Amino acid sequence: MSRSVAQCLGFGIAFGGSLAAGQTYALRAVTSGANAVQVLGGLSPDGTTIVGFGSTVLSSEAVPTFVFRWTQAGGFEFFSNASATPYAEAYGTSDNAQFTVGVVSAEPVGSGAAPLIAGRWDSVGTFTPIQGPADAPEAPRQAFAVTNDGTRAVGVVAVPDLGERAAIFPIDGPAEVLSVPGSEFGSRLSHVSADGNTVFGTFIGQQGAGTFRRVGTGPFQTLPVLAPDNQLLVRNINAAGTIAVGYTTDASFLPAPFVWRESSNQIETLPLGDFLNGETFDTTPDGSRIVGYVTDGGEWYPALWQNGQVINLLQLLASNGVEILPEYPFFYFWQARAISADGTTITGSVYVSEGFVDYPITWLATIPALGTSCAADFNNDGQADFIDYLDFVGAYSQEDPAADVDGNGQVDFFDYLTFSVAFDEGCE
Repeated sequence: MSRSVAQCLGFGIAFGGSLAAGQTYALRAVTSGANAVQVLGGLSPDGTTIVGFGSTVLSSEAVPTFVFRWTQAGGFEFFSNASATPYAEAYGTSDNAQFTVGVVSAEPVGSGAAPLIAGRWDSVGTFTPIQGPADAPEAPRQAFAVTNDGTRAVGVVAVPDLGERAAIFPIDGPAEVLSVPGSEFGSRLSHVSADGNTVFGTFIGQQGAGTFRRVGTGPFQTLPVLAPDNQLLVRNINAAGTIAVGYTTDASFLPAPFVWRESSNQIETLPLGDFLNGETFDTTPDGSRIVGYVTDGGEWYPALWQNGQVINLLQLLASNGVEILPEYPFFYFWQARAISADGTTITGSVYVSEGFVDYPITWLATIPALGTSCAADFNNDGQADFIDYLDFVGAYSQEDPAADVDGNGQVDFFDYLTFSVAFDEGCE
C-alpha cells in the first residue's frame, strides 16, 4: 500500500501559481522518537496545540497506551495512567484543547477483556474517572466529546438490560442516560457544542438507524438523509453546534463527504472532483473550509474543501514549494483530521514506512487564509487560470457577495472591470 512522493502527487487536481506577499505554506512531521502518535481531531482554535494518543511500539497494529498533548512552543507532554489501567485512547478534546476525554482499561481497548472506564484529562494530564448512572456507577462507559469548560462530557454507557445508551457525563456526578426516541436497540452521543447546549448522536431501533441533534432540553431532531437507504455519520461539529460534517453512504457503502447546516437543515454532499469517495472530519466555525480525505480507490489524500471545490492538500503544498515529508521515503493513508478556527493550520495522520515497519505519525500544515491570495486567484486554489474567471462570472451573475471584489458593498459592473484588470495581470 505504500506510495512514494511522486505517486502521492500524481493523482487528482494539479495546482500551480505562486505566493502573494506574506503568504506561507509549510508541512512538518510531529513525531516523538520511538513513539507512534496519531491526532484524534484535537486542535486548538489558534492551531498551536494538538491532542492525540499513541503507543510506544512502532507498528500499524500497536495498541494505544498513552494520551499526548503537543504544542509548538513546548513539544510533547505524555499523559500516563495508573498501572492498573495501562491502556488508553483519547476520542475528543474541548474546543480550546484544554480538556481531553476518552477511556482507560486494564486490557487493550476494543479487546472486550476488561471494562472501559471513561474519563477526562485536564491541561496538566490529571485523569478524572467519569461515573456511570447512579444505579450502575461502574457500568462500562465511553466518553467521546467534552465541553470547553471541561465540566461535561458525552458518550455511551452500557445500561443493564438495556444495552448501550446515549449519556451525558457531569465530571463530578452520575451519568444522565437519555431516552432517545426510536432507539430500542441502542444510542450514543458523539459530539457536544463548546457551551454544552447542543449534542449530536446516533440511534438504532425497530424502524432503522439515524443521526440526531438536540438543543438544550428540546426535542430530538433527526437529521435528514438523501435517500431512504442512506446512512449518515457525523464526524465533527463546529463549536456552536450549528454545522456538522461527516459522511453518508448508500447501498454501495462508499462514503460521500457532507456538510449539514442548521440554517438550511439539509445534507449537502461535497464535490469529489476526480476522486471516488471520501469523508470530512472537521470544519472552521463558519464552514468556509472543511477538511478530511479523498481516495482514488487505492491511495488516500488529505483533502480541503473551499469555495465549492475539493483540493488535494499535498498537491497544493507541493505546487507552492513545500517538500512532502522528505525524511520519509514512503507514506500512505493520509487524513486531514482537524483545522484551526482561521482555517490556516491543518493537522492529521499518515502511515509511514521504514524498512519493514509501518506506523502512524502526525503532521501539521499551514496555508494562507481565504481571501489572501492575489485578486486573480478568485477560488483561492493557488493559481490564476480560466477556472477563476468562470468562478467569478458565476458568482457575479448570481450577485454573490463574493463577487464584490472592489469591496464597496455591492456587486456591480465595477467589480467585473476590477476583476478583469486583475485577471489580465495574473499572479506574480
